[in-house]
Amino acid sequence: VEPLAVPEDLTGAAKRPVAATLEEIHEDMAAYARTSLPLELLTTRRDPRLLAAVRHEACSMEVARLIGLLAHLVYWAALAPLHAEEERLPESSRQSLLVTIHGLWSALASPHRGSPAGVGFALPVLLLVVKRGIERIFTAQYPNVFSTEEIRGIGMDRQFLGAALVEHINVACRNLLDPDCTSARFSALDTTPEAIRLWHRLNLLLASHGQGPAARMATQVHRTTPLVRTWLEAGGGGG
Repeated sequence: VEPLAVPEDLTGAAKRPVAATLEEIHEDMAAYARTSLPLELLTTRRDPRLLAAVRHEACSMEVARLIGLLAHLVYWAALAPLHAEEERLPESSRQSLLVTIHGLWSALASPHRGSPAGVGFALPVLLLVVKRGIERIFTAQYPNVFSTEEIRGIGMDRQFLGAALVEHINVACRNLLDPDCTSARFSALDTTPEAIRLWHRLNLLLASHGQGPAARMATQVHRTTPLVRTWLEAGGGGG
């Protein structure tokens, strides 16, 4: 994904790197998870203990920390050109950031890998909370730059930047947390007639570009994990 082209009149606001504290991120995220996250609509399971456990984990400090680190990574991927070369995130710091992100997500995701409820519900919930948290950091700190809502009278530049921000967030989360996009959807929502039609159309489109089911499975089998890929990109395979 290309860095964002921020209009000149908005660059002043966008040049300040992400400044949200861990406590601020956790407070906002926990309020959302407790009062606005519609878990009951995202699963067909009617297990109060499961819903309570997932909601509790979505409020954890580990998730808040992951959100903050990913927000920093997205900022420098999207807005680095606003800064002089010497002001940008050093590559060594970026690699350390990636390793820490991988470690946090692995610790959060591992307990859920072995169960249908974990793979089909808990992990998608955590990923949704993470994506929403990153977006909130940007729209709260840079209200004059980004808008991901449809507001009457908003300029086209802010509409475009808001949509481009969401793309950066989705790409970062896919590359680092969910390379197979298995946690980017909810099983309960995939069974509706409309969802089935959309998946059929998407599969046809992917097949037309050489990404049919067999090709995608081969890619999954032979690719490295995000952590190994980060290590190789950093030159870890040279010794």
